Amino acid sequence: MKQQVKDWIAHHQGEHFCECGCQQPIVIKRHHHNRGIPKFKVGHMNRGAGNGKWNGGVVVDVRGYRLVYMPDHPRAQQPNGYILEHRLIAERALGRELSEDEEVHHINEDRGDNRLENLAVLSRRDHRLLHNGHDIKVVPLSEVAT
Repeated sequence: MKQQVKDWIAHHQGEHFCECGCQQPIVIKRHHHNRGIPKFKVGHMNRGAGNGKWNGGVVVDVRGYRLVYMPDHPRAQQPNGYILEHRLIAERALGRELSEDEEVHHINEDRGDNRLENLAVLSRRDHRLLHNGHDIKVVPLSEVAT
């Protein structure tokens, strides 16, 4: 590789960042000298609303849980930026974030049914006991929401 191309690469390295929103640096390669520096990292061009399969940021995982795209939420799964919808609904209904020890129970056991009447916040211990057949008091969020 010619010295002038090496110098050009060294000069531009670390100056350009992906425009998909991830703000990761674009690694400058020698073919960028002739073709131009890309605006996106490989695979980032069709993220989010730019993707033909985008459905508003809601997906259903293999377990049947609905996930919402909220990359700035403290509990968002990394690196994809999704959070479980039932946790988000519970947090909004209670007006606070759920603690690490709190879990959201689907009263009718339908993981896709995220109505307040079907959700209850339990401690991790109580949630486990409930699913193991113990008699645990379950209060729907619709009755405790602020």
